[in-house]
Amino acid sequence: DPEPTNKKNKHKQQAAKAEATATTTTTTTSSSPVAPPEKKEKPNYKYIVWSRIDQKTCFKCIHTAGFTPAVVELVQEDYTLSTNVDGIKQRIEELGVENILCVFTTTSCFAPRVPDRILEIARLCKSLKLPHVVNNAYGPQSKTIMKRLNTAMIEGRVDCFVQSTDKNFMVPVGGSIIASPNEKFVDAVAASYSGRASASPIMDLFITLLQMGRSTLKQLWESRTACFQYFTNAMEKFCASHGEKLLLYNNRVPKCENEISFIMTLDTLPAASVKMLGSKLFYTNVTGPRVVAQGTSNTICGTTFTGYGSHCNSFPSNYLTMAAAIGMEKIEVDQFITRLGKAWKDMLKAAQVEKPVTKAQPDATSAPEAQPGGQGNAPEGKDKQDQGKPTDASAPPTDMHLRQEVVEEGKIVIDWFETVGSTMKTVDQTITKVNNASASNPVPFVCAVSQQQAAGKGTDGKTWLSPKGNLYMTLGIHVSWLNDATKFLLPLETACVIINVLTRKLPQLNGKLKAKWPNDVVLDGNKISGCLIEQSKQNSQYYLVGIGINVQVAPTVADGGRTSSCLTSVSGVSCTPEELVVPMIREYMARLQAKQDKASLLAEWKQLVDWDLQMYTRDAARKKVKATGITEWGELEVVDEDGKAQKLIADYLW
Repeated sequence: DPEPTNKKNKHKQQAAKAEATATTTTTTTSSSPVAPPEKKEKPNYKYIVWSRIDQKTCFKCIHTAGFTPAVVELVQEDYTLSTNVDGIKQRIEELGVENILCVFTTTSCFAPRVPDRILEIARLCKSLKLPHVVNNAYGPQSKTIMKRLNTAMIEGRVDCFVQSTDKNFMVPVGGSIIASPNEKFVDAVAASYSGRASASPIMDLFITLLQMGRSTLKQLWESRTACFQYFTNAMEKFCASHGEKLLLYNNRVPKCENEISFIMTLDTLPAASVKMLGSKLFYTNVTGPRVVAQGTSNTICGTTFTGYGSHCNSFPSNYLTMAAAIGMEKIEVDQFITRLGKAWKDMLKAAQVEKPVTKAQPDATSAPEAQPGGQGNAPEGKDKQDQGKPTDASAPPTDMHLRQEVVEEGKIVIDWFETVGSTMKTVDQTITKVNNASASNPVPFVCAVSQQQAAGKGTDGKTWLSPKGNLYMTLGIHVSWLNDATKFLLPLETACVIINVLTRKLPQLNGKLKAKWPNDVVLDGNKISGCLIEQSKQNSQYYLVGIGINVQVAPTVADGGRTSSCLTSVSGVSCTPEELVVPMIREYMARLQAKQDKASLLAEWKQLVDWDLQMYTRDAARKKVKATGITEWGELEVVDEDGKAQKLIADYLW
């Protein structure tokens, strides 16, 4: 359905014919062997005129093919980066057509860069008899790009265009399609294949296309377009509520077309730590968006790019670039917005100066340091209320140390306290002290236990008092004891540890304790325990496992969250927090020594889960969900009240 930009063009209804071949290399890697056949006829060609795009592989491939990139900077107008057609003309004149192999342009790219003006460049190349190669990575998903590419082949010169298989056809990374209006060109590329590469990318594409058919593929592309609109609408609302700008480069902005990618500014986040936003998103399995910070330089194959990542030397803002590609669904947009909001809140919280606190009043009640919540997150509860009352803020809490205990021939060191600010912070100090005495032989298990906490972590950075009668401990585990195959499942393993230790010590609880994803334990449906897992900021070789268990006190829940309970609420149960500590650490030690594999750990956790437990999403929708399974990566499979199945990664559930 070709439709040239110029409506009056006589080729309006004409479609260009293109031959194609699939390759076993990625899009940009495939660009290196697609030099036009003229290379063999005139081996003295030296330069490739390249419209700048900050993509390492693309640049490296020019060098790999034995050429020198002649970089043409883009035209920058505020937040828009577009093709410098005049700059390309000037570069060609400076170098001489006889010394240039081809002009290399890009159609689909990440904002703020917009697709190159390939029609104008194609006409220029035709007039100069200069080959023209197009990187069309995501292009097949954009009707606008494909129509312009079609017109460029008719009215100008396009020797070939290369597109990705994984980006456009939902197959694994590793393949591309090289297409050209010149059949001999495609034959020449195919003949250059050196052999012995895996045929998997080609077979994956072939099988997928057979299974999909043309109609399914078109439906997926249309769904992507609708999802892009949904995504940008949602992000507009997010930006408006967070004081940022959403910069769109599609038909809402005249003369600019990017139907796949857009950006949001990051002006309200601390500039010095803005890249942490990308890390926080990645930690919650958000892998597509990329944070670009200004002032970054990068040298590639001897060429230094200023402002690398933003496609220009100086962009006005730090920004987050996002895209909506084929296969994306609206529910993933909703999940992304939730995780972005959480990461954003964490960034702002970290930038604030922590206020000092005094000891709270003795009649205050609060949640344990590691009350039930998501991995690395605060106790369950709405933003404005947790299981307890905040303390006054005027003086810092003082750790009141009782004794130190060494167990298992020095493999376990436990610091016992009457009161601490937070066991998560205190254990770092203990780790430093015990390892200073023996730096060459780090202690595998270092633990801080306290009868009370004066600054246990709560939602939104609140300070909490943890009353006597419950267990508050943080265990530092040296990474040498962790199994790489299962350490990302530590929240699930901790639930297994808690249930196993409690049921062995207190037989009355057998069958009553159940695991709740991802890191909680419930008693008859009421929460009694949870954990908080972080990598130590002071001692990066240790993972910190904060454990809170309601032993004798069930904090009052006043925010509509899940009701709490305590162990001694069960008839016949008598227990103190202190007698659970060493058995808990020994259970960890035994399990880690056994190096339990991922499959058996997940199987064990599945046996301990209350699959009938009623749960709700912790968002405005507060939808009821039912757990149905768990993936090998620890994602919870659920069905919501509308019957829609989904996988949860770092979502929060009541």
